[in-house]
Amino acid sequence: MGFTCKDVIDQAEILFAHTAAYNLPAAFANRFDSRSQLKQSLQQSIENKQIALIADMLGTGKTFLVEMVISEMTEMKETQLLLCGRNKTEAMLASARSGGAVFVDEWDIKANPKAFEKGLIWLEEYFNAESHPAVLIGDYTLRSPWVRKRLEALGVVSDIPMEPLSQPFFELAMRQRLWFAFKARYGADSSYETVSKEDAAFIDRDVLDCVVPPWQATNATFREVFRTLTELGHHIPVTDAPARIGPDEAIRWLAGQAGKKLTDTQQGCLDALVAHLRPRFREGDRQIAPWSLDDLAAIVGGRPDDAFMADVVEPLARIGIISSIGTPEVRDDGSYIRRPPPYLPGIFTRMQAMFGDRS
Repeated sequence: MGFTCKDVIDQAEILFAHTAAYNLPAAFANRFDSRSQLKQSLQQSIENKQIALIADMLGTGKTFLVEMVISEMTEMKETQLLLCGRNKTEAMLASARSGGAVFVDEWDIKANPKAFEKGLIWLEEYFNAESHPAVLIGDYTLRSPWVRKRLEALGVVSDIPMEPLSQPFFELAMRQRLWFAFKARYGADSSYETVSKEDAAFIDRDVLDCVVPPWQATNATFREVFRTLTELGHHIPVTDAPARIGPDEAIRWLAGQAGKKLTDTQQGCLDALVAHLRPRFREGDRQIAPWSLDDLAAIVGGRPDDAFMADVVEPLARIGIISSIGTPEVRDDGSYIRRPPPYLPGIFTRMQAMFGDRS
């Protein structure tokens, strides 16, 4: 069938939706295995005191997935998500008794150790009075030994894995979104499988490898990927030419990022990362293994010590130049290491490496 630039521009809000503002069908959550495992965990005998953990990076669609599962289970449709450290035991008990389970979100780096401590104490009180399962939603903080040990003392802990956003997964998501946006063209009896892979491949390979990198260990998230595509879509020419997001759009997107405020040190690190990646990216070698703290220090010219973590690594990770894919750690002294190694380059860094010296 094929799509034009105008088609993509007209339907960009659906094609690149990345917030809860859009009421999208269950298929958009994908992750059918994750949804199935979560349902199974919720249907386990309440005598086991089941604790299901959904732990992944911010922006991967965890909350969306949970809300989909809740909406699909009739007995839980009125269930509300509670927040770590904010909703006390009474709220947890009320939620569980009305819906058959309790869901507690935001066990992640946006919080602080005091919130985790409150959440764990209230969870202990909850399981002293109730056996309905609990579902905890957060980032890799839920994998930290400090949290895990406390949870395993309360009940049977199971991990609900989130399928990573790989390129095949992304292609599936785009085919579903294209079908949803243009189903009037495909007909009443059609499905996303009617959308050909060729129709969904309107993103240039070099751009796609930057946005959804072909790595085994990935830092691609739905929120960041589709937010970037939304921004790239603003640079698509309004024409009837075949739809394409390519180098021209990427270059214009980078020009629009010029307002990113970096310190001299951060800019120097970004330049070093780009210089390290560019030859490989240009030669087609885009397989990047995660960097240890030593690796990162060697690339940018620093010493892998606490000062480097505080002054360089943490700020770079906070603004997306790099991404931490490690397990945040709550230490005995109460400190919280939010962005530990290993690391991968962020979308902005990857785009700079591929297109930053072109005009």
